[in-house]
Amino acid sequence: MTNQNEAGKPGKPKSNSGESNASSSDGKSSASAKSGSKSGSKYGGSSYSDYSAYDSGSASSVGSREFENEMYEFALQHPMEKLTKEMDILKNDYTKVKEEEGKILDEEHKEIEEKRKEERLKMLAEGDVEKNKGDEEINFIKHDYTDTRIRGGFTEFLSNLNPFKKEIKPMKKEISLITYIPDKIVNKEKIMRDLGISHKYEPYQQSILYTCPNSVFFFDSMENLRKELDKNHEKEAITNKILDHNKECLKNFGLFDFELPDNKTKLGNVIGSIGEYHVRLYEIENDLLKYQPSLDYMTLADDYKLVKNDVNTLENVNFCLLNPKTLEDFLKKKEIMELMGEDPIAYEEKFTKYMEESINCHLESLIYEDLDSSQDTKIVLKNVKSKLYLLQNGLTYKSKKLINKLFNEIQKNPEPIFEKLTWIYENMYHLKRDYTFLAFKTVCDKYVSHNSIYTSLQGMTSYIIEYTRLYGACFKNITIYNAVISGIHEQMKNLMKLMPRSGLLSDVHFEALLHKENKKITRTDYVLNDYDPSVKAYALTQVERLPMVSVINSFFEAKKKALSKMLAQMKLDLFTLTNEDLKIPNDKGANSKLTAKLISIYKAEIKKYFKEMRDDYVFLIKARYKGHYKKNYLLYKRLE
Repeated sequence: MTNQNEAGKPGKPKSNSGESNASSSDGKSSASAKSGSKSGSKYGGSSYSDYSAYDSGSASSVGSREFENEMYEFALQHPMEKLTKEMDILKNDYTKVKEEEGKILDEEHKEIEEKRKEERLKMLAEGDVEKNKGDEEINFIKHDYTDTRIRGGFTEFLSNLNPFKKEIKPMKKEISLITYIPDKIVNKEKIMRDLGISHKYEPYQQSILYTCPNSVFFFDSMENLRKELDKNHEKEAITNKILDHNKECLKNFGLFDFELPDNKTKLGNVIGSIGEYHVRLYEIENDLLKYQPSLDYMTLADDYKLVKNDVNTLENVNFCLLNPKTLEDFLKKKEIMELMGEDPIAYEEKFTKYMEESINCHLESLIYEDLDSSQDTKIVLKNVKSKLYLLQNGLTYKSKKLINKLFNEIQKNPEPIFEKLTWIYENMYHLKRDYTFLAFKTVCDKYVSHNSIYTSLQGMTSYIIEYTRLYGACFKNITIYNAVISGIHEQMKNLMKLMPRSGLLSDVHFEALLHKENKKITRTDYVLNDYDPSVKAYALTQVERLPMVSVINSFFEAKKKALSKMLAQMKLDLFTLTNEDLKIPNDKGANSKLTAKLISIYKAEIKKYFKEMRDDYVFLIKARYKGHYKKNYLLYKRLE
């Protein structure tokens, strides 16, 4: 969603953004000035900022135990906490689904691990046999497996001197026991499952469809909309407290500064700069990330699955938020058609009913986005009619006709829908703030209190999902839903600015990710690593979800490590050709010519390495955005 600068409380917020006060724009003017002094110190001598209240136990209230407890004291007084029962019902349903999925994934992964262990034991046994071979056999292996035999001719001799060129068999294959990440962390498997990561990577995942507990829907009628004004002053007071507390927590780490500082935190040293380049906050805020399905927009879901595969669940799903094209495909699935009944007439009735709910909500959304274009209802509807193709894209002829029919009905009697949308337009500011910060209270405090970035991400994800699950099941208005989820993502991105310099992606991940099946192996690749599928699945998932700055930092650190190894090999080879003064010969002798030829070969290899690095970077970009290909962003004005 596009971020909107907010100097104060607007009379009428533009379009569907309804931006919150906690966006980084709030702090940009003051924080930018502040950043001037901070970055000044960074350029000078100090390599780290002094944003360390949480880490160093500063005497100020920010970062103290009292500051952390403050949130918990008034969070429970929130008038919207009555939703806890509904959230618990949905949580129980979610837990059951994840337990069933977990059992299947555990069995699959266990089978893979057992096969890998068997292969590893077999290789170790073969390795013991190799050790017992005689010197003659060992010399033969060395002679046969290295690239230095002269087969005749000076050209062939020089070619064989290049240790990077000739294709040979690997000296050794290693079955790695690493799963997910090389680091050892407590409850690794559970953390990864909570983050939606397993040994299987799927670019287009299914979002779970829930039934709204007790059918207590939000924003489905004018009566329910007006109820939102109940205890409005009390809600606003609590929201302001949460917002101010959250801003203090974020400012404590300089996360509103124009140039992010290099911080020392409980999570370790975090990135504010990459070499001489200083990371700007908008590079994180405007980044296109992919979130796990339970945290992402239901309106942009790639596919759906029912929380319980029965008729009652299907009939009570909130179809309002479901994209018509994705919903149409979902209703044509064999298992869903079986639930809807074998009778063709009954199936068509249900199909039309579900599609109508989705289409009506999306027509409302399109009208809302043009609501401020004119005071004349007819002109607004004319503008919307010209955009109906966005909604009809990919649909069958029957569904396209249904869209035209429902839009014509709105044109005949536009007053009720315009009354509803005008009310939302005038109150969007409060609606977005209230529901965004209801889901974000205590999150910043918890996130920065852990010593592991994985635990921080797990805690933030598990907490926020409880709210996004409820919103997806019970919100009956696309505009409000998208605005609230956008606000939540905005706040999550603020915390994602705390990027550990050590990175969530290591050289192991890039090796697993960029491994080419038919890659030529050279003498320098004496070990061929075979990684557990969870390593590659984790890498692909994090390439999509992490800020691009973090991915770039990890990628170049891994490549730098590989390049250093290559250069060390080259230096060693050249060292053998130095003269008595340990200098590279510069005369016209045989060694001098040989050295010049080697340097020429090595330059070509380095050039080739950088070309390969560019290709790998392109692969990462494609992998990062592959999961967005199916999302119809234009339908929700997300590309403004």
